[in-house]
Amino acid sequence: MIYSVSQHAPAGGDGSTARPFQTIGQAASVARPGDTILIHEGIYREWVSPPRGGESDDQRIVYQAAEGEQPVITGTEPISGWTRCENGVWRAVVHNAVFGEYNPYADELFGDWYDGLGQTHHTGELFADGQPLDEAASLPALMNQSSGKTREWFAQVEEEQTVFHARFGEQDPNSLQTEISVRPFCFFPRKEGINYITLSGLECCCAATQWAPPTAFQPGAVGPHWSRGWVIENCRIHDSKCCGISLGKNHDPKDNSWSKDPCKGGTQTYTEMVFSTLQRGWSRERVGGHILRGNEIWNCGQAGIVGCMGGAFCDITENHIHHINIRGEFYGAEIAGIKLHAAVDTHLTGNVIHHCSRGVWLDWQAQGPCSGITCALPTTGRRTCSSRSATVPVW
Repeated sequence: MIYSVSQHAPAGGDGSTARPFQTIGQAASVARPGDTILIHEGIYREWVSPPRGGESDDQRIVYQAAEGEQPVITGTEPISGWTRCENGVWRAVVHNAVFGEYNPYADELFGDWYDGLGQTHHTGELFADGQPLDEAASLPALMNQSSGKTREWFAQVEEEQTVFHARFGEQDPNSLQTEISVRPFCFFPRKEGINYITLSGLECCCAATQWAPPTAFQPGAVGPHWSRGWVIENCRIHDSKCCGISLGKNHDPKDNSWSKDPCKGGTQTYTEMVFSTLQRGWSRERVGGHILRGNEIWNCGQAGIVGCMGGAFCDITENHIHHINIRGEFYGAEIAGIKLHAAVDTHLTGNVIHHCSRGVWLDWQAQGPCSGITCALPTTGRRTCSSRSATVPVW
């Protein structure tokens, strides 16, 4: 069965070519193994959370861009009605209903190995004509322009509304397309075990993703959420606050336990996480085995591709990853173009990585093949590839 989706279709469609669904979520709710969802041009402002996957490699559920078209799934909503304050600062107000169950401007970045460089950062962003502005340290700092930056923002979350103050250089924001990121994911199942899904030719952007350490749940703009056998191909994934594609670690009651109580070191915390994951049923039959090929991933604050034990048995080939953590607004040991823990029998072949604070970092438990990683040196001059248990060439 082939279902059609068009943002421009009238409401009440049945997914046929003549009467397409209006949202991808509508198609996801009815698709069954073996079905294809054909997505036409448009900007889809939704978190696509597929309720089911395929049954095998031959019986997948495929989410595919229509030929020659470029559908976009975005985590943003427009913001308008900017009024001028003082000192070149503008103000706009959003009712908190726009955020639903999650307000990114009340959610601080947090987690093991995260370093905010002395500033509080939130998962939300403010975009002007598709470009993110920097988050100011405080409202007084923004008003006084103490950072010296000409394009930055600060948000105050109140009981019923969120108030944004921002600088846009010399531009009037009412003449720009201004958007705020309101959703934590673009395409990511709410539950585990949604296997054998293919994403092909989609653009996913501007998700308000949380920090993704190896000792906690790892969110990404796109990801399988602890599932098996996904194919993510020829997609464009960008401007996720932290990670573009997450192959996972799953949720655990001990997530971020080191940050919450540093009585044990990071090494002990990680080791206990590995045993907990094994006890909860991690295996080749349940997790990993994904194919990531031909994607372009850029402008993410932490990693283009991240994974801990969920990135095992994968083929990561011919992806173009660039401008990761290029703004340097926060730091931490989990930042790289590709950052994997437990890359067991995972093949990295023909990937081109540049303008990243680190290129490839295969951390603990790396085992098996790793070849054809092409990296260009970043402007910082740091080496771009790091591995504790695998040899990775650097060009």
